[in-house]
Amino acid sequence: MRRHAMFAVLFMFGLNLVFSQSDEMAPKTLLPLSVLREIINEVSGDVPLQNEILLSAVKRNRLPEEYSRGYFETKFILEKLKEYGIREAKIIKLHKTEKKTW
Repeated sequence: MRRHAMFAVLFMFGLNLVFSQSDEMAPKTLLPLSVLREIINEVSGDVPLQNEILLSAVKRNRLPEEYSRGYFETKFILEKLKEYGIREAKIIKLHKTEKKTW
């Protein structure tokens, strides 16, 4: 009985070696690895999450220039819109007519 069990284990090991897949049989990709990594990062949601964290400004003190020249978030969104191909995007500044705006 022990001899049959040993023979069965060796037989299964031999089948595994014969029919196992090797790296040479794996299909080659059409895209380079760098492009695949970019796609994986975009699909995973990591890039949008990092943009959200950057835009939240929770753990960041605003510089005094941001209050006079415009907020960081506005410029960031404008740059992203232009990066995505929306060339006619622009910042519109609304002038206040009274001292109190509320």
